[in-house]
Amino acid sequence: MPAPDLSRATWRVAADPAAVADARRWAVARLGGWGLAEAVPTTELIVSELVTNAIRHAHAPITLGRFTTAC
Repeated sequence: MPAPDLSRATWRVAADPAAVADARRWAVARLGGWGLAEAVPTTELIVSELVTNAIRHAHAPITLGRFTTAC
């Protein structure tokens, strides 16, 4: 069995404004697991904006993804 790809993470986000905070928490947890705590403030802002815009202007399903080459 191949090792999991730890450089990628995706999460399905509910099309509900209350899900924005959940998406931020998810992204912060992934960054912590990757040792990228210094990216938390910027990532929280970006995730908030992207997820809010997706909820307002796109159609479900909404998927948030994070990819890194720093693992």
